Parts: sequence; structure tokens; C-alpha cells
Amino acid sequence: MMNFNEFTLDRDSTGIATNAPIGLPFTANNVYIALAADTEATTTVPSGDYQWYEAVFRYTPNGTIFVAPGSVAITVPTGSFAATPACLNPPNARVAAGSTLRFITHDSASSVSVSYYGRN
Repeated sequence: MMNFNEFTLDRDSTGIATNAPIGLPFTANNVYIALAADTEATTTVPSGDYQWYEAVFRYTPNGTIFVAPGSVAITVPTGSFAATPACLNPPNARVAAGSTLRFITHDSASSVSVSYYGRN
């Protein structure tokens, strides 16, 4: 049986979600993170109301920001293939309540905002 995402977003060259569902509501669960080059930043997914959240990411235009879940520190991938939990500029992700999201970039001035939507 194939597994399909219920909610997916693509991004254009500026990092803006291009196929967001019409009527996606504002949410009170938002975070903004200003990133320093080669310095990992973390945030905690809300907990309490839902078991799962859909995290919708928005990035600095043309930024290269790697995002990963979990408790293990991440680094910016280098010039060779290697296994990594990090994804480059994911548009969205389903994340467990109370879990940690990690962000890192080589860029000197990048930011990311995350909006959380409850999912059960």
C-alpha cells in the first residue's frame, strides 16, 4: 500500500510556499528563528493539544537551510554523499508534539519561520 502525505507544499525559488491550500488559517503557534552561519539553532514543537503537528516552514529567499528532527546535532553537509537526517529547505513536515527541530545554514544572514497546525 502506498503512503501519501495529506498536506504538502512546494516552494518557489524564493522559498515561498506555492501551493498552500486556500484558506489555510493563521495560527497562534508560530516561531521565528534568525540563524548565524554554521551555528545550529533549535526549537521545540508545541505540546498539549495534539499528538502531531504539521510544521509549515518559510525561509529567507534563496537561503539554504537544513532542517532535521530529533536530539542529535546536525551539521551542514559537505561535498560528498553521506547519510544525514537533515533536509534542505523542506516546505513542511509532520512532527510529534514536544519534539525538537534543528536548523543550520552556511549563510551569513538567514532566517526561518515555522507555523504549527495541529493534526491527530
